[in-house]
Amino acid sequence: MIELDEVTFREFINEEFSVVEFYSDYCPYCRIVTYILEPLCKEIGVNGGKINVGRYRKIGKEYEIELVPTVIAFNRGSAVGGFMGLASKTVVERELIRLADKYGNGSEL
Repeated sequence: MIELDEVTFREFINEEFSVVEFYSDYCPYCRIVTYILEPLCKEIGVNGGKINVGRYRKIGKEYEIELVPTVIAFNRGSAVGGFMGLASKTVVERELIRLADKYGNGSEL
């Protein structure tokens, strides 16, 4: 997963289908979601990134992030799905594959 900042975040979400984890350094559940999400993104062939909303509060406010971790899928700059909080690998995988299939990054899983 690519570590994003305010500039790279905008570029990242506008290019193609991508998934961004909004996290905080002090959130233990965020580490678990990263641990689940990172290999799934690689396996499915989805661009994955993460942004620290404690450091980049403006982006957190813009996307109304009230709970971390929050994962949002983007397609050419528009939010198209995602989830909040801790989720199982099965739930994350199912949602990621569903969105990837719908927005052009079909999965072979």
